[in-house]
Amino acid sequence: MAASDIDKTLEEIRKAQADMAGEMDNTQLNTEEQRGLERASLNLRNLERSLVKSIENELLESLKKEVSTLSVVIAEMKKSSEKLFKVTEILDHVVKITGQLIDILAMVK
Repeated sequence: MAASDIDKTLEEIRKAQADMAGEMDNTQLNTEEQRGLERASLNLRNLERSLVKSIENELLESLKKEVSTLSVVIAEMKKSSEKLFKVTEILDHVVKITGQLIDILAMVK
């Protein structure tokens, strides 16, 4: 069930609960009608809880997937930065050696 469908359903359930709550105060209802409204209200409340729980579960699963994806991206970034660090170390050595060669050539001249 899509999130928008769940939102609409929850809205309808809450409206029905509000309507029933107002109707329960009706003094013209007999005991059986009152009990019927109470059972219907309880069923709606249970349905609402089930839908909310479903939304919570979907959200948790979505968050778990996003965290997993982020972990993969972070690992890739670490690998890239390690490779880049190794390259910069090599370049740093090349610069030092080149500097030393320049100094040697300057002394020989």
